[in-house]
Amino acid sequence: MLREILHSVSARLTLVPDVPDLVLALIPSLLSLAWLVGLMSSISMGTAMAAGSVPASGAIGYVLFYEPPERVRSN
Repeated sequence: MLREILHSVSARLTLVPDVPDLVLALIPSLLSLAWLVGLMSSISMGTAMAAGSVPASGAIGYVLFYEPPERVRSN
């Protein structure tokens, strides 16, 4: 029984990440980049974070409204 469960789980795993997974990785990357820019430049931290939150918010909106995740149904 355990072998069947592990086989079904491994059959669903893929090496290519889906778009929502990539966006989840993109959001903290954008905010981290904005934080580094705020530290390294003469731009204030608030301005840098506000500028970094714009593309991060756009990425969230893209995934939620333009290409929403699909619900996986189990058999």
